[in-house]
Amino acid sequence: MSKSQESMFTSLQDLEELTGHTRPAIQMRWLRMKAIPFIIGGDGRPKILRQTLLARFALAHAEADTVAPAIHLNRGLLARDPGN
Repeated sequence: MSKSQESMFTSLQDLEELTGHTRPAIQMRWLRMKAIPFIIGGDGRPKILRQTLLARFALAHAEADTVAPAIHLNRGLLARDPGN
């Protein structure tokens, strides 16, 4: 599918790759544990909006890019004098 024709939902293959499972009941349990919202389709399979996952991964990527504050330790307090 071209970009303009992509489904609004993730594909079955994407869902299986994401959850690591092929059975819908196990996929739904995994999605609930990860707090990923979904609906149950007429075929009994979970349906996830593609935009939901894109937003989730964009947020995770943004958090990973955040620089953690540097911690400077006073080495004098940590150093031991081997002569004592």
